[in-house]
Amino acid sequence: MTLQTLLEPLEINHMTLKNRIIFPPMTTGYEARDGSITEQSINFYKRVAEGGASYIVLGDVTPVHTISPTPKLVTDEQIPSFKALADALHEFGCKLGLQVFHPEYDTVAVAELFAKGDMAGARAKLHHDMQHYINEVTGERLQEILVHITALARRATQAGADAIEVHGDRLVGSLCSPLINQRTDEYGGSFENRTRFARAVVRAIREGSPDICIDYKLPIITENPQLGRGGLVRAETAEYIARGDCEVTIVEMMGQIAAEESSTVKPFIMEDFTAHNVVVKTNTKVDRITADAVEATETLNPPAPAGRPGAPAPVPASDAPEPQTQAISIPCDCVVIASGTAPVAFDTAALEAHGIKVTLVGDCNGKAADINRAVEEGYLAATAA
Repeated sequence: MTLQTLLEPLEINHMTLKNRIIFPPMTTGYEARDGSITEQSINFYKRVAEGGASYIVLGDVTPVHTISPTPKLVTDEQIPSFKALADALHEFGCKLGLQVFHPEYDTVAVAELFAKGDMAGARAKLHHDMQHYINEVTGERLQEILVHITALARRATQAGADAIEVHGDRLVGSLCSPLINQRTDEYGGSFENRTRFARAVVRAIREGSPDICIDYKLPIITENPQLGRGGLVRAETAEYIARGDCEVTIVEMMGQIAAEESSTVKPFIMEDFTAHNVVVKTNTKVDRITADAVEATETLNPPAPAGRPGAPAPVPASDAPEPQTQAISIPCDCVVIASGTAPVAFDTAALEAHGIKVTLVGDCNGKAADINRAVEEGYLAATAA
């Protein structure tokens, strides 16, 4: 993308962005205790808008009360604070999006334990729910959450927000995940069942705000467990898009797609690909994405797999032939990028040598984690000290 293109307006339905500069969702901790927007938070995002951003997404806005230090839009009394933020951004021609999300724990039960001062019970409940809530939450409770999301969408419109982004990870993504979701009811098992709640979230937003622009953060599972387990398998994502009468091409660097899928599910996905004329390009590396195409390099004679099927040899044999490649151009009007994050190593030896107790949280705690979970872990560690 050239600088000229970056600064061109972008129309998304009835919402027009003045350029392509977008500030992604994040949490700052600047909100009030009840999740309302404070002057500090407004000033922070106002500086971003003044710098030229056309679209700012306020991260992790919950429709229910939680223990997390994130924005919350739960009552009508909070609307004015969110409106103050929207008005401040609109002064600079910047649009405001609210990223709606629900954590993967029982917010009501955990809040009650904290209110009672039962920190040990709250920590134990959180630890349990992070592993089991997705499979234990009742269908009735999921319906209640949808009602809260509809109410949030209504309040967002009254506050002057321009868009709502679905946080497709956490509760939503975990229910979509074939690795986490082990349910046997209407929210588990098949692809349609696992995505049932995600689709209901979009309908709930539309019910509360019929005309607002909806943005969806779509999480993709990778086969590396260090990169997270929530969301959809990459091949399933392509399958879902293809079912919508779209022409789909999959570009995969490895020697095969859907290596993370089970041998019972994968054949059905491949059959669906064939039925919907999905083109699969393996051993292909994306070089750049232009306004109307994906430019890539395809290896025609990839090395023999080592270890699992599709894996490249760690060290090419000395007598291996020179790679034969060809440049390819795939016309497109939409690109879905499946990418992940990685944990950050943190050496505590020097601190511990001086008798300083260290509690690892967030990305340095053995696996990648979002900022909300890092804040939760840090808070619990501090209260336990």
